[in-house]
Amino acid sequence: MCRPFAVMLKPVGSSCNMACSYCYYLNNEVSDRKKMTTDRLEKIIASYFASNPFEVNSFVWHGGEPTLAGLDFYKEAVRIQKKYLPQGKTCWNNLQTNGLLLNEEWCDFLKKENFDVGISIDGIRLVHDKYRLDAKKEKTYDRVAEKINLLKRYGIKPDLLCTVSADTGEKTYESMKENIMGEVKNIFRPEFLNRVDEIIVFHALEQEEIDAIARLLLKQVCARLAERGIELDVEDSALNLISSAGYDIQYGARPRRRA
Repeated sequence: MCRPFAVMLKPVGSSCNMACSYCYYLNNEVSDRKKMTTDRLEKIIASYFASNPFEVNSFVWHGGEPTLAGLDFYKEAVRIQKKYLPQGKTCWNNLQTNGLLLNEEWCDFLKKENFDVGISIDGIRLVHDKYRLDAKKEKTYDRVAEKINLLKRYGIKPDLLCTVSADTGEKTYESMKENIMGEVKNIFRPEFLNRVDEIIVFHALEQEEIDAIARLLLKQVCARLAERGIELDVEDSALNLISSAGYDIQYGARPRRRA
């Protein structure tokens, strides 16, 4: 049975204009550093529309930093979407960005084409500027907060994505919520704050939880191999090796697949 699914596109791969200390792409050459071609973009969009039987077609634009592809790239993407979108169906776009390249022209486009926008901002200034520096190693908190306000002026209410590091994880749950709400109050107007139902803090994963994730991933691998008639038996010692080799207190479960 087919279930609703979204397409995540990384038009510039892992290329980014920031150098966040916890980024799992740093020093990891996984991208050819080339922007996605229009031909490839059109094939992906047309193929997705043709294979998705559901009413809503969802695109998530990610990176790296997806705005490095340039505004014209997204104008072309929307043009292609409108060209292939089946009658009676809708198209939803979400842009996940660090916000640094956003300007009036970007915001006008995002509002006009009904993009949802997610911006990464690590809660309070002290923590954000410790981990989220730009490519020149300069602090970014004030610039990101400025871009959030710019989006608001265009009637766009961005989702705020916060990475809780080991540094913030040492704080108590309640104090973290208090600090984050204090910064939110500095950025947003009271009418927005009244619509905030809950602040959820995700703590850093412990070794026990990393072990459980490793078991789950291995179970999935074994299931895929079984479909091809291959049986894989993993001993506890091998599982422990995989788990310990991929454990990183800052990156959490992200290195698990590479381990």
